[in-house]
Amino acid sequence: IGDQNNKMANAKAAVKDFISGLNPISDEVALIVFYDCDNITVEQSFTTDKTLISNKIDTIQPSGETPLSAALDYAKNYMEKNANGAKKKVIQFTDGEETCSHKAAYNGTEDMEISVIGFGIPKGSNQEAKLKNYAKKTGGNYLNAADSSTSEALVSSLKQAYAGAIKPNLAYSSRMNKGIALSNKG
Repeated sequence: IGDQNNKMANAKAAVKDFISGLNPISDEVALIVFYDCDNITVEQSFTTDKTLISNKIDTIQPSGETPLSAALDYAKNYMEKNANGAKKKVIQFTDGEETCSHKAAYNGTEDMEISVIGFGIPKGSNQEAKLKNYAKKTGGNYLNAADSSTSEALVSSLKQAYAGAIKPNLAYSSRMNKGIALSNKG
């Protein structure tokens, strides 16, 4: 329990540190928390006021369930209806693999960058393999912040996930490269 509480305290500190560095003019953030399989909640709607998010983070307590797929579907639908920005990013911060049965609809995430950050997940473990597979199914990336004994490793992973670029549409990219090559040939 003590280690679990320390891990949660470090995760909260990391998220608060990360959001404090976002641009207060342009970066909208919403906080969606999964508590259990049937309880995914918008704890803070989109805002540029990082204090509102920080205050909500303090109240979060782990429940033991990890509905990753349902949480992603929920976040995707919430963003489609409520996000104002052109770049949409979903960062799932988890210390466990999927524990709930939910048939996810991973389509419709092409315009979103999805990052799954596993913290306290041993590298090379079966749990990490499952999270990598989940991230691949979503069209996202997996990052491992294995060391949850300090918040620094967690902050680093959050910054890395946030800084990543939206994956280019490969068909468009291929046509663009072909067009450039043809243009160069005259």
